[in-house]
Amino acid sequence: MKINKKTIAIIGGVVLTFILLFAYVNFNKETPIVGKILSIVGLVEAKKAGSDKMTKVFANMAFTQGDTILTGSDGLAELMLDEDKEVTISSNTHLEFTELVTSIDAAEGKSLLNLFEGKVKVKITEKLKGDSRFQIETPNAIMGVMGTEFYVYTDENGTWVGVIEGEVEVTTQDGERITLVPGNK
Repeated sequence: MKINKKTIAIIGGVVLTFILLFAYVNFNKETPIVGKILSIVGLVEAKKAGSDKMTKVFANMAFTQGDTILTGSDGLAELMLDEDKEVTISSNTHLEFTELVTSIDAAEGKSLLNLFEGKVKVKITEKLKGDSRFQIETPNAIMGVMGTEFYVYTDENGTWVGVIEGEVEVTTQDGERITLVPGNK
């Protein structure tokens, strides 16, 4: 059998198509990207899920469930979760994205951020739908919201919550539930 240039081109095209299809299918099996860094100031580092290595954060860096962000004494990061949740991370903050759902999953599931220390400000621009939840957990409280703007600060002395707009339901480590609105402290 004689193989000419046309046959080689056809075989090459078929092989390339299968390689691209394989790469596309495997790429889409990965965890969906649900957030990106909008801007940074000072020292901001991240630890990707499943890694112990800290890397410097850069603008437009993507992140997903399981990633951790640490800011230094001069650090500040602004990020967008999914397209409707703005998060500002202040200096000296340790924040982990424990669970994240995309807008595709918006009718169910929850996004959970663990704030080990420091301060974050959250603005949810669209009210969450169905059974969807957004929570921030600190060592001594859990804050849950539907659509609001608020900030949380935690350190070894406790947790403070300020509500700018909307409502925040706080569950203390004793199980007490408190609903905060603007003006509450």
